[in-house]
Amino acid sequence: MKLAPSNLFDELAEMTKPLVRDEVEWTLGLGLGASAMPDAAGGAPRGVNVLSRQNVGPFDVANLAATDQAALKNWLDENEFQLDASVIDLMQPYVEDNWTFVAVRLRPENAGQELGGELQPLWIAFDSDELVYPMRASANAQDPQQLYLYILADHRIEKANAFGASRVAYADWLEPANVANTALAPFVTRKFFLTKFTDTVNPAQVNDDFKFSFASQDTQFREVTLRRVKQDVTPFFLLACFGIVALGAVALFAALIFIGRRRAVRPA
Repeated sequence: MKLAPSNLFDELAEMTKPLVRDEVEWTLGLGLGASAMPDAAGGAPRGVNVLSRQNVGPFDVANLAATDQAALKNWLDENEFQLDASVIDLMQPYVEDNWTFVAVRLRPENAGQELGGELQPLWIAFDSDELVYPMRASANAQDPQQLYLYILADHRIEKANAFGASRVAYADWLEPANVANTALAPFVTRKFFLTKFTDTVNPAQVNDDFKFSFASQDTQFREVTLRRVKQDVTPFFLLACFGIVALGAVALFAALIFIGRRRAVRPA
C-alpha cells in the first residue's frame, strides 16, 4: 500500500474525455428582432485481526480482517477511526464473505491542520478471484454520487448492475508506449484494454456491489461532444438576392427591347 501519483486521475480523465466535433449552425443575421434561446445552463479485540498498520503520507492506514461486525466497530472506535454508526450494519455482508477492510484516517500529528487542495490517491493492491467494486456503503449517502471507474484488463469489461444512470464513456486498447513518462506508466506494463464507466449512483437503489465480467467483444468506443459553431450566411443571402434582382432587371430590360422591336415592325 502506498500513495499513487497525484495527477493519476487527471491523466485518466484527459485521456478518456469525449472527442469534440463541430456542428455548423447556419444563421441569418438580418436584425429582424428575433433572438436565439440561451443554452441551458491500538490493540485488536477478539474478532478483529490487524493484518498491517502503517503511515502512508498524511494517512494512518490499517488493514483489518474481521469475523464479527460488532468487534470491527469497537476496534474502529477505540482507535479513533470515525465511522458513522449507520454504516457498520452495511459491513456485515463483507464480514460474512471474509473480506478484509482498509481503514484510513488523517494521522494524529496532522489532525490539527486544515486540509486544502487535493490529497494524493491511495494505491491499494490485492489478489482477488473476481473483479468487484464495493458499493454497499453508498446506500447510506444523502445525495446522488458521481462515480468514475477506470478498469484495466485483458479485454473490454462490462458491468452487470447499476444503481441509477450508468454508461460506458470510453473503451480502447492501451499500450506502454502510449503512456511512457506519465503517471499511468507503472500500471500499463503490457497491452491492456481500458474501460471507463460513468455512474450517477442513487443511494436508494444500492443493494449490492458492482460486479464485472469480460464483454463478448473488444468493441472500441469514445464519447463525442458536439460543439455548435454558428455561421452567418447573411452576406451570401444578400449576394444571392442582389443576383436575383440583377437577373430580374436584365430580364425586364430584354422584355422591353423585345416589345419595342415588335412595335417597330408593326405595319401602318
